[in-house]
This record gives sequence, structure tokens and C-alpha cells, in this order.
Amino acid sequence: MKLGMNCNVKRVAILVATLSCLLSNSEAQAASKTSNMTVSLKVVAGCGISVSNMSFGTINSVTNQTATSNVIVTCNAGTFVQLSFTTTPSVGQPTLTANMTNLAGNKIGYTVKLAGWQGTIGGTTYGTTTMNGQVTPTPGAPAGYYQDTEALYVIY
Repeated sequence: MKLGMNCNVKRVAILVATLSCLLSNSEAQAASKTSNMTVSLKVVAGCGISVSNMSFGTINSVTNQTATSNVIVTCNAGTFVQLSFTTTPSVGQPTLTANMTNLAGNKIGYTVKLAGWQGTIGGTTYGTTTMNGQVTPTPGAPAGYYQDTEALYVIY
């Protein structure tokens, strides 16, 4: 019996040696290829604008009421910007004269001026300014809720 057991041990040893040889040959035969990739990003000039509503309040008589509104501009650093009530960059309109209208079609005039700026937002990514509004005196204006919607542009 000892001889039979010895044979089994030898067979196991041969099997382990054969597997070891096969595994080491497959590792030696492994190949690899390489390829490079480019990682990139393009940042373009861009801005956002936020304007608070302007309310002249509740009044009995339309005289020289004033109000203010805040403007916050957020841009990529180093972007040259201009605020305007038009979209024409070279003209830039810092003053708006318009009318608020009620449901009956009555109008009350007003003027809004940018206290603002034009220039480069650099180092930081935002700028703030104020708009000042004034109602055109309108004696005897009919009672009602008057409203207008206008656009303020950040040109960059």
C-alpha cells in the first residue's frame, strides 16, 4: 500500500507542476497595447443677470415717487460687460423711459437709470449695481394697479 500512495503523491506533484507551468506561460504570453486620450475643456465668455423688481409703492397722488432695484451680474472672470436696456453693444442705453399701464389702459410714465457700470469683471465673478426709478408726476391719475415689464441686458 505504501507504493500505491507514493504514486498518488507523485501524480499530484506532477499535476501541480504542470498547472504551474501552464499558468506561468499564459502570464508570459499576455500582451498589452496603449493608446492616449486628450482631455480638454473650453470655457467661453458667459454671464447671468438677476434684477429685483422695482415698486413705487401705494400712493394717493402721483408726484415724484422714487424707487430702487438691485442688479447682480455673474460672469466668467475677465469678461468685459455692459448693462443696457437695449441689445446693441456699441450704443448701450443706461436710461429707460416707459409707461406703466392699468387694466383700463391708463398710463403713468416713469424713468429708470442705471447707477451702474460698464467694464471688466475680473478677479471676482460678479458685479452689483442699483437702478434708480422715478415716476412722472401725473395729477389726477385714475385709481388702479399700474404695471410694466422691461428687459435689462448684460452685453458681453
